[in-house]
This record gives sequence, C-alpha cells and structure tokens, in this order.
Amino acid sequence: MEARPIRCAADGAVSLADLQETLKSLQGRPVVLALTCGTTMKGAHDDIAGAIAALDEADYGRDRRFVHVDGALNAMVIPFAAGAAPSIRPSFRMPIDSLSTSGHKMVGTPMPCGVLIARQPHVARVASAISYLRSNDTTLMGSRNGHAVLAIWSRIARHGRLGFAADVAGCLARTDRLVSDLEAAGVPVLRNPLSLTVVFPAPAEPVVRKYQLACDKGRAHVIVMPNVDDRLIDRFLAEYTAWWRATSPLSQRKTNQMAS
Repeated sequence: MEARPIRCAADGAVSLADLQETLKSLQGRPVVLALTCGTTMKGAHDDIAGAIAALDEADYGRDRRFVHVDGALNAMVIPFAAGAAPSIRPSFRMPIDSLSTSGHKMVGTPMPCGVLIARQPHVARVASAISYLRSNDTTLMGSRNGHAVLAIWSRIARHGRLGFAADVAGCLARTDRLVSDLEAAGVPVLRNPLSLTVVFPAPAEPVVRKYQLACDKGRAHVIVMPNVDDRLIDRFLAEYTAWWRATSPLSQRKTNQMAS
C-alpha cells in the first residue's frame, strides 16, 4: 500500500484542509486513515469528527475506508477529562473502525503491552478456528501474552472509572502548574489543551540525562504521569530554570533590557 503523509498544524494535529486535498488526489481509491489521540512529541489530539466529515464529504463511505485511532497514551486521558470536546474523544459512538491504547502508560501495568479494539466484522475477517484451543484465534502472530491480558484486566477492574478519573484530574492539575511556573520564568512553552505533554527548549545534556527528557530538533518534552509528583516537578523546575537563566539567549536579552 502507498503511504500518504498528511501535514500537521503548528500544534501537531492533522490538518483537515490537507487531508481534504489528499483525499481528492486519490481519485476514489480506498483508504486506511490513521489518526492520533495524543501525538508522541506534542501531545496533540486529531479532530476525529472533523476527519470523518472530510471522508464523508469526499464520498468515502464506510465500505471504502478504515479509520484507526492510535490512543497509546491519551485514549486513557481524554475520556476522563472534564470538558474534553466530543470531536477528539476516541469512541465507537463515532464511525471509527479500531482503537488502540497502551497498558503500561495510564492503565499502569508492570510490563509493556497494549490493547487493540476493533469492530466485530473486522475481527471475524482475520479469525481462524483453533481446534485444540476450542476458540478462534484473532491475533496477528497466532499468540498473545496471557500475563499481559490478566494485568490489564486486573488493573482496570480494581482501579475503576473513579480511579482513572482521579489520576487524570491530578495529572492535569500538575501539568497546569508546571506550565504556569515555566511561563513565569520566561520559558516558551507549547502545551495542547487537556494534554499531559509539555514542550520547551531542550536544556543542557546533564539535565536531559538526569530527567530522561525526550528531545527532537532542539525541543524537549515531559509527560506528567501519575508517578510524577509535586516534589519531582519542583526539583526539575529549579534545575531547568537555573539553566534557562544562565544560558538562554532570550533570557539573557530580557535581563539586559531590564538592566538598561
């Protein structure tokens, strides 16, 4: 299959205008559209409803499209976030075909794993009967990690909706504080609405290594997960803002202007 990248807006979300233009250029060929609920670097949320409307407008009915939503992190954030727009909420109430999320991120399993949920007709197309299992196999490789399945089930059953809602509310509040304190120090920050990801200029290598910051093209980001408490945020802010005041040209320029 030919891959067609879609341009993104400044916040990292898919450009609906570019999606519309790309669909026109395909001349009616069937499409698989991959959307994201929480992009890797900027934590952006694609407009799922807007993308589906673009498909409908381009006359791509459900028999000629497959819409997948990658929600590795934020598919377990946005549904519990008060005030999240319905257009970015990953849900099978929309005409999407599949949805994925990670077990080792917001769910909190002790091992890396994930969940892929798809509509039953799609599952049935790849299922094959396994006589000695007395069930149908619907995995791509003919096997799955049963311990990971149990870990995800146990965590969801025990933590429950209220537990995940409390986790999300706490993470969003700490993210708000981190952004506010960085901005107060004059640091340029990018943070998408209801995202736990905060993007800022990449600091010196010792700070990057100490806090295991993910960096790309001169930018770094942190993700405020449930294990990131106020004490850790305070330590990071102290070291990052000290570096910023000492080395940032923007910060030095502001200091010189104040001195003059």
